[in-house]
Amino acid sequence: MHKRLLIFPLLLTLFLLLAACQPPPAPTVAPPEAPTPTAVLEPTAAPPPAVTEKVVISEVLGGIKGNNNYEFIELYNPGSAPLDLDGWSLAYRLGTSEEDIPVYQWRGKTLLPGQGHYLLARAGQDVGVTPDAAFEQALNTFNGGLALYKPDGEIADRLGWGKAPEAFTEGTAAEAMANGVSLERNPGGEAGNAADSDDNAADFTLQEAPHPQNSGSPLTPAVAQRLTIAVAAPEQAEPGSQFEYSLLVGNETGQDVHDVVVEFLLPAGLTIGDLPANVSASDQDTILWTLETLADGDEATISIPVTLPWTYMTAVAHSANIQAADWPDVAVAGPAITAIAGGVIPVATARDLQGAELTVEGVATMYTGGYYAGGGNTKFYLQDDTGGMQVQVFGGEDVVDIKIGDRVRVHGEIGVYRGARQIVPILVPDDVEILAKATPDTIPAPQPVSIADAATDKETLPGDLVQVEGLVSRVEEFSYSYEIDLNDDDGVTLGLYVDKLTNIGVEIIETGKLYRAKGILELRDGKLQLYPRLQSDLQEVFPPILLITADAPNTVQPGQTLSYAATIFNHTAAPMTNIRVEATLPAEGVTVESISEGGVQEGDAIVWTLPELPGDGAQVSVTYTATVSELAEGAILSDGFSATADQWPEAAESGELITFVGDTVPIWAIQGPGASSPYVLDRLSVKGVITGVFPDLDGLFIQETDTDDDPNTSAGLFVNLSQVAGQP
Repeated sequence: MHKRLLIFPLLLTLFLLLAACQPPPAPTVAPPEAPTPTAVLEPTAAPPPAVTEKVVISEVLGGIKGNNNYEFIELYNPGSAPLDLDGWSLAYRLGTSEEDIPVYQWRGKTLLPGQGHYLLARAGQDVGVTPDAAFEQALNTFNGGLALYKPDGEIADRLGWGKAPEAFTEGTAAEAMANGVSLERNPGGEAGNAADSDDNAADFTLQEAPHPQNSGSPLTPAVAQRLTIAVAAPEQAEPGSQFEYSLLVGNETGQDVHDVVVEFLLPAGLTIGDLPANVSASDQDTILWTLETLADGDEATISIPVTLPWTYMTAVAHSANIQAADWPDVAVAGPAITAIAGGVIPVATARDLQGAELTVEGVATMYTGGYYAGGGNTKFYLQDDTGGMQVQVFGGEDVVDIKIGDRVRVHGEIGVYRGARQIVPILVPDDVEILAKATPDTIPAPQPVSIADAATDKETLPGDLVQVEGLVSRVEEFSYSYEIDLNDDDGVTLGLYVDKLTNIGVEIIETGKLYRAKGILELRDGKLQLYPRLQSDLQEVFPPILLITADAPNTVQPGQTLSYAATIFNHTAAPMTNIRVEATLPAEGVTVESISEGGVQEGDAIVWTLPELPGDGAQVSVTYTATVSELAEGAILSDGFSATADQWPEAAESGELITFVGDTVPIWAIQGPGASSPYVLDRLSVKGVITGVFPDLDGLFIQETDTDDDPNTSAGLFVNLSQVAGQP
């Protein structure tokens, strides 16, 4: 459709030119108020003139005093019809080089107006006129050359100056430029730049007042009778926001025009909103606005609503044009450039904008100081509704302090470290702003995912706070971490990396048990791993049972009070009723002092009856205290606690409780008869005789002098001193 619209006016132009060469027939009767005829005259038999595609380099500036980057390259179309630069390219050579250096290549429809200009400016430079496009290649003022290539590789125009490369020069090279002095093709200014004798020295003149012109600048030579079009847009907008392009067209032809078509090319990445009735969109990138008639001297305007993408970019609306069925020329609008920047970018989008400087905002899912970030540095994680990301704060140790649940805004540069997408604040600590401190309501909940997804989804899950469940198949300690493997029913394995800086203890975790693990899922060297953050991130998942655990102090002095506590868990799905909890009192050495609510002493036991305990892991605790006899010695033993319920008649038992009278726990008790110590994660004191010192192991061995009679318990113990200040 668009090709027919563009080609038809071009043919019509030739048709009208031929008709204008013939003298109009004299009317036999000329009514005094006869209107000017608007019908198209029939062409004569003379052949139409050939249409040529010609574009020339019209002006070049290679810098100004104090700013060598202040450069531009201007093109000119001496013909009357617009020319599409799609597929054309511009190359540069130094005077002594035979190598083409790419300057710019046009991709997609780009109209250069008839008798109009097209402006390329050095990226980031304000040359006084909005450039149609930007380039990066620096230009040498003293020697160099430019060549404009057609899509088929044929050179359309060349300009060499100073000691120019011969291949990029027509005839004799033009004079060398100077700072602030451009080369402009003759005749120049309002007369246009059509001189082309194939001799650069003759065709170009040094211009001490450079005059860059873009595709929206006035045509040269000026055209009095014409259609006009202009596009307006905001200079800046935030990602994800909405604004409107304003299209203004006018008729200065001296006659009414009909079947008017306005074409607007939407910048890539923008989404069109609701359009007016006489406006249509094609493939979401080309907008056509049709008018049956545009009267002479009238103007018309429409607004095109658009939604911006969640990214930083420069949206350039160019090549908007207007044409009519009964007017030969096509008018082209200048560029409308909108810098899409600022605002807050969704984390999932920001992760893909490598190298971009931007701002993200979210809730902290990991605190500072828990994951190793290099000497003097710190890092944390934040997450919004779209995803999560690591924040690597160089120089932020003891400067940036983030807690889980803080709402944080971070400005920085997006990068990748060992596969992990991250944002690196530029100014520390200014670029890390705590918008709101954590509260119980802001603590983020993890996203439940399967082990299979957590182990394989490298696109959507990295950086997110997730939760998985699986059987422990490996627990291994390294210098700075623990590693745990969780397996699903299909044998898929997900590795957990427990940084020792988190102070998470894994000694109690046993292989073969089912665990629920929470943490940050992250890529490291191509492999997905889960990084727990807190001790509570590793929770054993129990079968549907009634469970009871109990606790008593490790040591007690004679005459002191001893506290016993039990916690009852209902891991079934349904509530349990009439829960009976029973504590067996130590056989000797203690006197009961207090019992928690609901409990009564019955002989050598204490009994609590609880009416109901909800399911799904609900828990309740009971306690009692007892005074230790002044004559007590050795150990105080209790058979512990038990619990039953209407729905669970078989008693659940806590196991034996032992408290040693004195200050220390014997080595044989710490070692225990099993594969692991019964005192894992407990804080206690022990004494013994040093039997060996091992500096390379950061520790020593001790042994007790008075041991038990159990051959399954060891009388020796290794003491790790690596965390003790001042020790070798």
